[in-house]
Amino acid sequence: MTTLPQTTPMRLPRPTPTHLAIPNANGHPVHIPSAPAAPGLTIQDVVRIIRANLWLIVLFAVVSAVGGFFLNKWLAAKYPRYISTGWIEVHTPNELPMIDADSHVVMNSASPQAVEIEQTKQATLMRARYFLSGLLQDSDVQQTTWFKSWDGRMDDAKADLERNLEIVPRSNSNLISIGMSTHVPRDAMVIVKELIKRHVQERTDLLHEMEQKQSETLGSLIQGYKDTIQLLENQMHTQANQLALHLSTSSDGAAGGLDAELLQAIAQQYRSNGEFAEAKSVYESFDKELKSKITPIELQEEMARSGANIGQGLVENLIEALSAMETVYGPESPHVKRLQQQLDDARQHADASQESRKDDIISGMEANYARKMLVAKAQYDEATAELEKVKKELVVKNAGKSEYHKLELDWTNSREMLQKAQAQQRSVQLALDSNNWSTAVPYGEPDMPESPSFPKLYITMAASLMVGLMLSLGIAFLREFTDNSVRSPRDIQKIGQLNLLGMIPHEADDPEAAQARLPLAIFEAPNSIIAEQFRQVRTRLQHSASLDTVRSLLVTGTAPGDGKTMVACNLAAGLALNGRRILLVDANFRRPQIHAVLNIPNDVGFGDVLNSLDLFESAVRPTEVPNLSVLPCGVKATNSTELLESQLLIDFIERALEEYDHVIFDSGPLLLVSETAALAPRVDGVVTVVRARGNSRGMLQRLRDQLRQLKAENLGVILNAVRSTSGGYYAPMIKSYYAYHQNG
Repeated sequence: MTTLPQTTPMRLPRPTPTHLAIPNANGHPVHIPSAPAAPGLTIQDVVRIIRANLWLIVLFAVVSAVGGFFLNKWLAAKYPRYISTGWIEVHTPNELPMIDADSHVVMNSASPQAVEIEQTKQATLMRARYFLSGLLQDSDVQQTTWFKSWDGRMDDAKADLERNLEIVPRSNSNLISIGMSTHVPRDAMVIVKELIKRHVQERTDLLHEMEQKQSETLGSLIQGYKDTIQLLENQMHTQANQLALHLSTSSDGAAGGLDAELLQAIAQQYRSNGEFAEAKSVYESFDKELKSKITPIELQEEMARSGANIGQGLVENLIEALSAMETVYGPESPHVKRLQQQLDDARQHADASQESRKDDIISGMEANYARKMLVAKAQYDEATAELEKVKKELVVKNAGKSEYHKLELDWTNSREMLQKAQAQQRSVQLALDSNNWSTAVPYGEPDMPESPSFPKLYITMAASLMVGLMLSLGIAFLREFTDNSVRSPRDIQKIGQLNLLGMIPHEADDPEAAQARLPLAIFEAPNSIIAEQFRQVRTRLQHSASLDTVRSLLVTGTAPGDGKTMVACNLAAGLALNGRRILLVDANFRRPQIHAVLNIPNDVGFGDVLNSLDLFESAVRPTEVPNLSVLPCGVKATNSTELLESQLLIDFIERALEEYDHVIFDSGPLLLVSETAALAPRVDGVVTVVRARGNSRGMLQRLRDQLRQLKAENLGVILNAVRSTSGGYYAPMIKSYYAYHQNG
């Protein structure tokens, strides 16, 4: 029995990369953050879910269509609804027939706005609760099956009537449509007919009452106009008499005499004013010249005529004699001096006599000018008074004529208002006499519905299909959200901190790999999509981990049947075909399979070599794949876990790496067997295999966490057996791959 050491060295894992690489749908690596992510559904996911559940959607659509057909028949038999429709033609009160000035009947038209307002008003009145309550009191309505079904529950009947009654004003017309839905066709027609009849009668009675009141109002107004006209005629007669009397008292007794007198009075006033102004001017001019010590010409002439200058003539004669005597005798002659004395005396006497006479003449002339001015002023005042008198007479005459004209205008206006009121009264009386005019008129008879308005097959079918589709889509997405299996890179991304090395399609979807052994598909079917994907896994493994330092690899999984052996064989063959010397070791002591897959003996194997390294050379088997050797499991040791935890495993790895570039271990599920847990921390890296739709995200998360606890280096995950059918990810990729490969 081999003695095992108590402690054995463990390989510490390399630092976890900050970003992990996963391949996209085209096979190229895409780096994502290491933190867990919870992305939502994309368009591609929705399409995939619909394609994957297309059978469910089609099944529900067929079942819904059949169910909708039978549901429509059941509803038509149990709960049919029939709609009867009637029409009302609306008129505005302004459209009443009128009587024009020629006593002709005139029909007025209403504006579209007035018609719309009247439509809305009448539609609102027909929906009023008092109106519907009155309709339910109608004997014909109470005889309908619909009314009897309520067993006298008037409130319930009214509520159902409000729900199923449709009153709609029709735009661009003067019509209102009234529709009623009941289970019995005749009931709907009767209700609509009685509603229209009741509304039309109500509007007719209301209009008749309004016309009666209007007729009475117009009668009172007409009588008032007649009284006013009679009063105006009396006042006009009185005013005409006063004008005739005034005209008879004028100077010529004619209406035009006052105008002639006015012209004469104006002319006389003008002349009198001129004479007065002239007399006043003469007087003031005479007085002004006297005050200025100027002898007026008139004064000189008057003094000459009155002999006031006689003494002045004597003076002049003495002056002439004095001049002659001075010539003869000289100035000093006594005769000359005596004559000079006489001249001086004559001058004094002449001046005194002239001044006395002048004062008398001035007083007389002033008195004469003043008298003439006063006479002219009196004549002017008399002419002015006569003019004012004529003017007053004209004012009286014109005021009388103006008052008469005003009375005549009021009389004319009153006559026109009387005629209009009489025309309106005749129009109203015409409407009263006809007794058939209304603002609401039936427009045809309500129809008897022949086919039910509910249910409609196309509506029921469409609704059923919609419900079926919504239900099927809901179930499909519910399956998607409740499905916890790992199916795609998105599911691995949801777990987080896992590097996706690649996706291997299901063998059933790869026609090229059908004739080859699946564990050696990369060697026996090199042109298959499976081989291509393993080559891409090899490339990504070289980029995610340096194979110069990572020389020992462990391939494990979460559960049996994940395809760990197939992946380990193809990965080893792929590295061997790349020129590396590879040793593939079957470390699955519970279910060894490599010897059966590769058809080699299993008498001596890995368990024997752990106990004795001398058996290494004889236990290793060559394969048909160049550079690939295999060490089968051999006979299972009773203490396999202890062997893997001992120094013997480290010695074996060191011995194998002396001859080979890489050692790849195929082991059991990490979550199930202890041998894998013992082996994982002692290799350079661990590759995890997950079968699509075979493992849950929870199991993969547990495996990730356990590798962390073991301080094992998790190189990444390989998603195996990805289906290309039922909305799988690989269908477009496989088709594109083979099309590209054939064209090449």
